[in-house]
Amino acid sequence: LVANTWYMMGFVYDPLEPTSRRITVYVDNIEQSTYVTGANIAAATFPDAEEMAFLAGLKAGSATASSLLIDWWSFGQLID
Repeated sequence: LVANTWYMMGFVYDPLEPTSRRITVYVDNIEQSTYVTGANIAAATFPDAEEMAFLAGLKAGSATASSLLIDWWSFGQLID
């Protein structure tokens, strides 16, 4: 990623995918070749029993004005 450049990021979790690609990452609507695996999810460092929601923040250590622009965000969940 490069500063001062817009990116569209996306993540899709599909428990029915093979364990080698449980979470798929998209950058600018292009599927990336790196996935979050079932082993990554099972590791102690992956969030467990925590609600995951959108969160964005901005902090500056100076008096200079800062801004954060979020073009859009979306969430979806299939219920059986």
